[in-house]
Amino acid sequence: MRSLLKKLRSVKLRLSFFYWTVGVVLFIALSLWVASWGGRVSRDWEKLQQQPTDATKKQFDASLDVVKAIVGGVGTIATIGGGVFVLWNLRLTQTRLITERFSKAVEQLGSDKIEVRLGGIYALERIAYDSNRDHWTIMEVLTSFIQEKSPIPTEEQIRVKAYELWQNSNGSGTEQEHWTQAIKALTGERVTKDVQAALTVIGRRQKKDPPDKYLDLSGANLQGAKLNNANLQQADLNRANLQAADLNYANLQQAILLATDLRNTKGLTNPQLGGKQPPLLCHVALPESFLDKDKLKDRDCDRLPQELLKRYPQILKDIETVKKYVDKTRQKQWE
Repeated sequence: MRSLLKKLRSVKLRLSFFYWTVGVVLFIALSLWVASWGGRVSRDWEKLQQQPTDATKKQFDASLDVVKAIVGGVGTIATIGGGVFVLWNLRLTQTRLITERFSKAVEQLGSDKIEVRLGGIYALERIAYDSNRDHWTIMEVLTSFIQEKSPIPTEEQIRVKAYELWQNSNGSGTEQEHWTQAIKALTGERVTKDVQAALTVIGRRQKKDPPDKYLDLSGANLQGAKLNNANLQQADLNRANLQAADLNYANLQQAILLATDLRNTKGLTNPQLGGKQPPLLCHVALPESFLDKDKLKDRDCDRLPQELLKRYPQILKDIETVKKYVDKTRQKQWE
């Protein structure tokens, strides 16, 4: 994030130097041009004094008219130029202020105090509303924050926690029971307040996402999150845990639901998984009461690899590698 801010400052300085240089060069050139015409008027005036004829008077009047026109034009240009400069300077000031606000808000996300982190999240939302240029960058910052603050625990973390629970129980209970308890202990019942705030900001964004840009919430633990009415269109929810999340009226159009845990979700309906632009479903864990659960859970496994390759051509090099990844993921057994 610091490198991005450095780059923005560097670009701003280069642009400032460029515009000042161009302005100085134009001013010098214009001054020399006006001076040359001033000299010509002076010479014509001297000639008129020495030879007061109609021809010399016409020549002097013509030179004087040109100089008057130049002076009038310079005045007009100066007025316009001044207005442009003021506008340009205002925009530079606005850019600088937004950059400072952005930098401060990002720093707040790293605070140990949750109220400071919440302030940073809502400050970023305001900047995203004010600045079209920074809107998507802020969405990426917030999704990264969610992934970092609320990741799905690794198998090693679960194994260590399960062993700790086994020790605390004096060896009673089965391995599977300890494993399940470890997962619950590590994921919690619901996301923290700051993660929920970031999800709310992302979910209620109004501006259209840029072409070929997708919300990346892959591998995020979103258990119990409030995502009602959330705009999750085209979001990558690969391996995300959405157990017990509120998905009432959530927009899941064209979202990637690969190995996504949707068990015990609230408000999820069949129409949300269908329609003209349905989400892509592959090895999805759906609520037990969901209609056509067995048909839907692997509905799009055949065409998902091609879609993933289309979205991430720089990361996923060939279709066979993607197919292997999808096949490996779909073999996972939900407990």
